[in-house]
Amino acid sequence: MIGVGRKTFSQEEFREYVAIETKTFIKQDEVFSQFLSKIHYACVELTKYESYVNLQEKIDSFWTENTQIVFYLAISPEFFLDFIQ
Repeated sequence: MIGVGRKTFSQEEFREYVAIETKTFIKQDEVFSQFLSKIHYACVELTKYESYVNLQEKIDSFWTENTQIVFYLAISPEFFLDFIQ
């Protein structure tokens, strides 16, 4: 899983953020730790082409023939035009 956002996080900082934000909803056990180890993060500035190149490189680094891809886009309306261009 690759989380994408505008904030600058290291992989470890993002995993800590996910753990903190889900603590009251999800049991923090070995299964959850395994899940966290599979989460990655990419910082993307919607108006910067280089951000998309970096995101593509990250996606490519995990891509295999059996990769299942699901996209969930939650973009504020003020960024729609920048994103689709």
